[in-house]
Amino acid sequence: MTLQPLKRARAASAGTLADTVSFSVLARREHDEGQLRTERRRITDEVLQFLESPACPCGELLQHLQLTLVGGKKEEKYGFHWHFVQPMALLFLLTERVPSFGDMLQRIMDEKGRLRIGLYSDETKPGNPLRPDHGRAQVCFYFTCLDLPDWVRCQTGAWFHFSAFPCKLLSDVPGGLSHLFCKTMDVFFGEHFRWNFKTGFPLKCSKGTFLAQGSFECFVGDEKAIRETFSLRGATGTKPCCHCMNVLGHMDKHSVTVPGLVHYSCDDPGKFVLHSSQTFRTMCQKLEIAPKKDQKKLGQLFGLTMHPNAVLFCAPWKDSVDCVQHVYWDWMHILCASSGMGQYEVVSLDMLDEYAQQWRLPQRTSNLCKGFFAERLNKEPDSCLKCFAGEPLTAVLILDALRQDVLRHVPETAEHCRCLALLAKIFRILGSGDRVVQQLQELRRCIAEHARLFRRLYENCVKPKFHWAFHVPGCMEKFGEHKNAVVKSLATIANGSHLQQNLNMRAAYSNVSHILQNPLFFSEVGLREPVRDLPWAVALLHSVLPGVQQVKAARFMKTAKGTIAAGDTIWKPGTAEVMVVDECLQAASLDGAQWLGFHGVICNQVGPDLFEASEERGIRAWSSEHEAVPVKLRLRILQIYRPGS
Repeated sequence: MTLQPLKRARAASAGTLADTVSFSVLARREHDEGQLRTERRRITDEVLQFLESPACPCGELLQHLQLTLVGGKKEEKYGFHWHFVQPMALLFLLTERVPSFGDMLQRIMDEKGRLRIGLYSDETKPGNPLRPDHGRAQVCFYFTCLDLPDWVRCQTGAWFHFSAFPCKLLSDVPGGLSHLFCKTMDVFFGEHFRWNFKTGFPLKCSKGTFLAQGSFECFVGDEKAIRETFSLRGATGTKPCCHCMNVLGHMDKHSVTVPGLVHYSCDDPGKFVLHSSQTFRTMCQKLEIAPKKDQKKLGQLFGLTMHPNAVLFCAPWKDSVDCVQHVYWDWMHILCASSGMGQYEVVSLDMLDEYAQQWRLPQRTSNLCKGFFAERLNKEPDSCLKCFAGEPLTAVLILDALRQDVLRHVPETAEHCRCLALLAKIFRILGSGDRVVQQLQELRRCIAEHARLFRRLYENCVKPKFHWAFHVPGCMEKFGEHKNAVVKSLATIANGSHLQQNLNMRAAYSNVSHILQNPLFFSEVGLREPVRDLPWAVALLHSVLPGVQQVKAARFMKTAKGTIAAGDTIWKPGTAEVMVVDECLQAASLDGAQWLGFHGVICNQVGPDLFEASEERGIRAWSSEHEAVPVKLRLRILQIYRPGS
């Protein structure tokens, strides 16, 4: 196919300056514009060179589907080229350039016989994210292999870009986002495409070429994406939950009086009657064959919207795709975003902002802006804190630390403290990567107890997401935990008259470059660049690594539990000391033995979660149990924070 040139918005030139301007201002402006144009030109050349790679046996990297849309005042049909990154070609290119990635996928094929594929959808706004209309907004699709280790999946490049579609045209698509999902499934698993995951396609590894096959496992998204993808009514439907047969909404809880039926505010998961794939498909079939005049009323009752092009009603996917098997409730969107419970369990006091500033958080943790609690409270009745999805994770951490320091000694706040401690523990478990599967029983217990307290203490704050949280452990049990670290900033640099196509090209290039330029992408632990030699540490490490020849140091170390940075306070559970890290170290001996560790200030324990600061410096070997912890310094005493303690 013919690619459109990467066009960029024209930068303001020196000719747009005011009539009167100094030569120094003009010179600086010309210099800055020249550097910007050079950088843009370099990126454009790299992308085009990447797209002109040698021919791939799986076809061209950038392809398109011809869609028929209906819009305008006269509801006229018109054609639209939906560009996408061919997933099989992208994976072939990656495994060809990074054989270790191919080896990882081949091991998965040998062990499980297939690659389990997860799809993810989210919206992004290129350019100005505060723009009020959807003129430049795009809905983006991503995919990954669910069997990759969590320390791979949580990295930016591990969720591969598939496509983008303009949000302003979604209303012109017969079937909307659900129809686009059907087309996405056609590309990945449709047998009328020569290369697909169902019949197989070639990939490279260090031993040669192997056949890769895969199956659709789950769809990850927020409430809006899940609702539109599966034609659900969500909170506006009489049945707001696609997993439960007897949970009702869109009515007052006191209106639910029929035995066997419960309101979504019910805090007893034992009363929920779960759908099976068969019962859910039977419900879809009843809606499909109902007279057209009855479909709207029946759809309201079932919590579904009928459209022949939607994935639940469109061949061939209506018999193989359903919400019960394939919906993955993303806990970040349920608990932390858009009226999630984590946004209610925070209160706005000026002293909280002062208290929050006393804590030194690990560098991988998002810091709250100064005045966060004072500025973000929505003072309307029963409203939640206004914040981004990641901010409640830190806000709850600060509040739970306040609970441990002060509030637990106040009898009047006992139940509120218990509710907050449970939420902090839930966040801790959900953020533990693949280890969450080993803690499912504890997670279910915490969610159930937290729900009972939350409903009693904050009754007016119960929303449908309150109910969906009960389904999170089931998703974890079936699919594992899957972080999606997607770089939405890609879209902000893909301007021009061919935005959708340019975005796909830039995103595909970014996926590959992230992996190629990161030597640790497929390593569980190691030093991050920049790395430098540390000759003076050779003698220091002779006692722990005989025959040591070289020691390297860096400010950052990648681990399965997240990045540890210089300045972080690290702790190994069960030990009586913490270390404030100065350097992350890596040593090698003549026989090839490797040693990883840290150099820094060692602080010994003087009480529960309390450690005395000192000037003593030493080295400690890295352990998979080491983690960076929030810490507060008071009169040379370091206090560490442990969730829910």
